[in-house]
Amino acid sequence: MNEHPNYEVARDQGETANAIFTPGTRGRHPHILVTLMLALLTTMTSVDIAIMSGLQRAVGLPEQVACVALAVAPVIGAHLLPALSTGKSIPIRCFSLGLCAASLLVTLYGQVSFFLLAQRNAGNQRADTVTVPHSGGRSSAVLTRDVMAIASDEENIRNMLAINDSKYCGTNCLAQRRRHDLLEARLRMIETEEHEAKRHEVAADRDADVDQRWRDSMRDDPATARLARATGRDEQTLNLLLALVCAAVLDFTGSFCWYLVLDRRRSTFVVHANPVVALNDRGSRGRIAVDEGAVPDTTAPLTDEGDSRLMQLVHDVAAGEVRPTIDGIREHFNCAQKTATQLRRRYQALCELVQSSASQS
Repeated sequence: MNEHPNYEVARDQGETANAIFTPGTRGRHPHILVTLMLALLTTMTSVDIAIMSGLQRAVGLPEQVACVALAVAPVIGAHLLPALSTGKSIPIRCFSLGLCAASLLVTLYGQVSFFLLAQRNAGNQRADTVTVPHSGGRSSAVLTRDVMAIASDEENIRNMLAINDSKYCGTNCLAQRRRHDLLEARLRMIETEEHEAKRHEVAADRDADVDQRWRDSMRDDPATARLARATGRDEQTLNLLLALVCAAVLDFTGSFCWYLVLDRRRSTFVVHANPVVALNDRGSRGRIAVDEGAVPDTTAPLTDEGDSRLMQLVHDVAAGEVRPTIDGIREHFNCAQKTATQLRRRYQALCELVQSSASQS
């Protein structure tokens, strides 16, 4: 049985040591505060996004309250369930992981909806505030009449010209020809005006099309638009994928940080080692000095789950919180019977080792 360096006090050749186990404070890693701050930041950000997303999906106050509660609860579950289920039995941990996955899906849906809606609102604001440049100012000219009015005048002049030409010329033919020439001149002027009006309409339509394309380009996210041109993908699909990646990074970071923070709740133990008394090859007792530098750093956090549970068991038995039996250990740690049996064997071996060391000293 391999022992953890924090409580290894003897070897197979008969070495003994006087070791005193004292419960220490909780493991204080130098980065625990940074991890806690990051966990709080990500969870608060995710909760804030969930609140705004819930408010956007409803209109009335009761509906908004229900949508906000439905959005915030999965965020808390997705961030804290993995850490809270640590050390539980296998069925509970499996159920917790399944519930965490479902909560994560609900959270991602709400956050992706919020990101896409926020991106669209920002694009509309950019399109409304931008000044669209016109090419040459061709559509800036103000027309006095539209094409329909000009066409009506042209029709009247053609009717007058037809009536004038249909009259019989008896004695006053010169006046009739003069009236014909005048109507034709007015008709040419009307046709010229109509042509100019149509040209202005085409230029105005072209400028309006340019304005619309410019505003549409301002509505698009600049980074996504360039990425879509570089990859040849649809811009809406890229926006959806990027929003999904951002939401997943936020929630996975929060969940992992809370797991790291809450996993440091187990106690550590400090080992005070006295000089080792061992038997040499000739059977005489000799004193072997213990190198102070060889003593492991007992303030470092325990990484092995079995060793940390054994340390916690020693501390809880000393405090009177648990009986050192299989049923007591199983109920205290909420673990399987096999794990409880192994912990009890290691606890008994550790107790026997400490007692023999104390008696020999």
